[in-house]
Amino acid sequence: MGQVVREGLAGTQAAATMRRALDMCFARKTDLTVDQWAEKEVVLSAQHGVPKAMAGPYRSSRTPYTRWLQQVFTDPDVETIVVMKAHQTGATEAIFNLIRYVVANAMGDILYAIDSKDEAKKLSRKRLRPSLQGCPACAKHIPDDSDRFQLLFMHLYSCTVELVGGGTPGAFAQKNATWVILDELDKYKYQLGAESGPWELASDRGTAHDEGKQIGISTPTVESGKIHELFLEGTQHKYHVPCPHCDHFQVLEWDRMQFDHCRTDQMELGEQLNDEGHQPATLGSYDQQRVLEETYYQCSNPDCPVGRIDESSKQEMVARGEWRQTNFDALPANVSMHISALVSPFKKMRWGRLAVMFLKARGKVVKMQHFWNSILGLPFKSKSASIRREHLLRLCGAYRPGELP
Repeated sequence: MGQVVREGLAGTQAAATMRRALDMCFARKTDLTVDQWAEKEVVLSAQHGVPKAMAGPYRSSRTPYTRWLQQVFTDPDVETIVVMKAHQTGATEAIFNLIRYVVANAMGDILYAIDSKDEAKKLSRKRLRPSLQGCPACAKHIPDDSDRFQLLFMHLYSCTVELVGGGTPGAFAQKNATWVILDELDKYKYQLGAESGPWELASDRGTAHDEGKQIGISTPTVESGKIHELFLEGTQHKYHVPCPHCDHFQVLEWDRMQFDHCRTDQMELGEQLNDEGHQPATLGSYDQQRVLEETYYQCSNPDCPVGRIDESSKQEMVARGEWRQTNFDALPANVSMHISALVSPFKKMRWGRLAVMFLKARGKVVKMQHFWNSILGLPFKSKSASIRREHLLRLCGAYRPGELP
């Protein structure tokens, strides 16, 4: 009797496997782009590690600047995609949409690298696996056998997904995938004297797949960092938004953010007292509350009839924005883009809060680098001065050898 039951179960499992294989063979390939597919199939929750503001059905309208990124994923003429980004911009979720899209539509194996093996395990446990399990279009490809759905290697019915620590020696050895994704690229450790770094080694993993792509995404560090180097080699697309008053398209840049009118040292002493007769909380010589509430952006068009762009206009501006290429010497197949938190919709990225953060970082190199990297999505360039011999000689006093001043 037991033998009959086992044989019956084995036959049922084999039949189910056969049905899945046939379904995949005859399934109609989607004509949707990644963002269109995600809006139809993906529901985000706190279990996926996303902010509460993004919980619910995925909507690209929350971060409209990520739409083109997700459309480029399936562009047959594009080979490499480089995203130099700030924190909290929605770019990482766009990458996760690509993974879900590939899994659901059986479009090839995925190799996902992050800076360390521990980070790869953490990302898989907290975000990737729950994300796949929570998406019905992906969940149907997850095997019942838990040994085939592990943290670092997922042998799905539609493809395989492997996660590695990209900064470790041999991370890309004997690996092969259609889609190669390198996350937090600037945190990878490079071996001194090595002819090739992780990006170059990873590029060899997908050369056998004409339809494959290599994707690098990272917050930058310094100008010599890898993500900045790759950004400069690519098309250098930047997101341009229109002024609500003159319709002039421009890239939002920090030096046009205005909050100097919130300086307390520009007021008379009596004007520095608030309604309760106390001095306001200040950041150096700035009224913190006023900076939070009154920071605005100055339109780059000198003929703009208004000039002042308030935070309340940001959502509409970003919704109407468009990506524009700025490096026309690059090969069209090598797309690169920069995403700043100045266009981010999240509450913590409001202009006034960013201005307060900037003022707190003044004079502190580490904090200012964090602001430059994580908020503006730009590499940090520390200021230094060169000292020449003649400069030192000018400081010498008129003393004879052996004479103390």
